[in-house]
Amino acid sequence: MSEAMTTFEDVDYSARKHYLSQTSEEKLEGIDPRLAECVRKVSGMCSDLNIQVIEGKRTEDEHKWLYEKGAARDPGHSVHLYGYAVDLGIFIGNRICLEAEVYDELVQGMIYAAQEVGIKLRWGGAPHIDDMREHDTAFIEDLSNSYIDKCREDSNRPLLDLHHFEIGIE
Repeated sequence: MSEAMTTFEDVDYSARKHYLSQTSEEKLEGIDPRLAECVRKVSGMCSDLNIQVIEGKRTEDEHKWLYEKGAARDPGHSVHLYGYAVDLGIFIGNRICLEAEVYDELVQGMIYAAQEVGIKLRWGGAPHIDDMREHDTAFIEDLSNSYIDKCREDSNRPLLDLHHFEIGIE
């Protein structure tokens, strides 16, 4: 390989417009290294987005507190407890974007990163899909809508967690 060519792993993300903050890097500590690598890759791939880690590995006490506030589904279980999940936010200035459309590029980037790293990827916007890599050409909105339709058929209230990414069941 010539010196002019570099591999993806050699990319210096700090030269990009946006990259992970020191706080985000600290939140990746304790996260499965493969998932952390996906987050770093997507930060470089989607350099026009200010992607930051909102939540990484959490303690049982932190999880209990989130459950009591209504921010966690199950009082005793979360893949965050084991380092198999991250929550990612897209920021404009210091404001987190909550609009679903903004996350389409992030989700697509995480799918590509998971393909490169070789892990199954689950996303909170379509949690019924165990491996998002199998849907890399689908419209992200269609995947969320299929989850909502499934919940309606089962008479369940859908819970979209657009920020959430986890390693799929291996």
